[in-house]
Amino acid sequence: MLAPGTVVFGLLYYFGSTYITSYYSYFGILTSDLQLSSQSYVVSSDDALFLPVWFLFCCGLVVLLAFGLLERAVSGGGRSLRRRATRGLLGAGVVLTLLGFVVFLSPGWWNDAVVARLRPGAVREFLPTLVVALGAVMGICAVHLRLAHRRRPGAHRSADRLWLVGGSLFTAMLVLSLFFSMARYAHDAGLAQAGNDARSHYPDRPLVRVYSRLPLAHDLPDVARADLGTGHGPYRYRYQWFVLLAKSSGRYYLVNRSWHPSSDNTVLLLPDNDSVRVDVLGRAS
Repeated sequence: MLAPGTVVFGLLYYFGSTYITSYYSYFGILTSDLQLSSQSYVVSSDDALFLPVWFLFCCGLVVLLAFGLLERAVSGGGRSLRRRATRGLLGAGVVLTLLGFVVFLSPGWWNDAVVARLRPGAVREFLPTLVVALGAVMGICAVHLRLAHRRRPGAHRSADRLWLVGGSLFTAMLVLSLFFSMARYAHDAGLAQAGNDARSHYPDRPLVRVYSRLPLAHDLPDVARADLGTGHGPYRYRYQWFVLLAKSSGRYYLVNRSWHPSSDNTVLLLPDNDSVRVDVLGRAS
């Protein structure tokens, strides 16, 4: 069995790495080249988890309140009403949960006939898995109604075991659907944040000044170059207004402030050695 802390750390690492990987993939950078630590991924997980966790807490509160009202109404309506409510919840939960196989396998006919008809955006991305989560919740509520109001203790123990197995399956499907949705959200959030940074000219990234022994060959506009002459020492050429996008143990990843994928610019990779000297100037904003 895994300790709760290990499970939480593993989830934070997974969602943080998904967010960081999608963020740098926007610029064509592989996170394996950056050699980020596990702590860096965990720290970045708050950007990927805050909104969906807050949303799930709100939904959980609504579900608890609604189920409490339903259970009170069913308890005062007699055995027949309780049986109909249990069967209705179970039937709807099974139908909606079976959609999970379609959602997770993503066959071609599903993508072409259903997903393609939805407008791009949050509905298209998250509605299918949230429908599965709703079905799983309805199935769990049905199991709770059945087991909480059995006629006498010890009766129909074999049937109760079947209901417990069904409740476990519904719970597993709920966890899988929520995990799938949160992973997709982390991926989309990373791409969205990268696009926002590019459009706003990287307000949270530092500007750097580069001194080089040899002229740098690059296609980035808005970068000022100055030849300081031989009397300036080994670093003769100075380049200003680069933005430091990332740094690994052996490379600097630089862009200009107007860099955007549609502008056909590239990310400049500089080696972290004595051929260049990089001075950090502060934030770009």
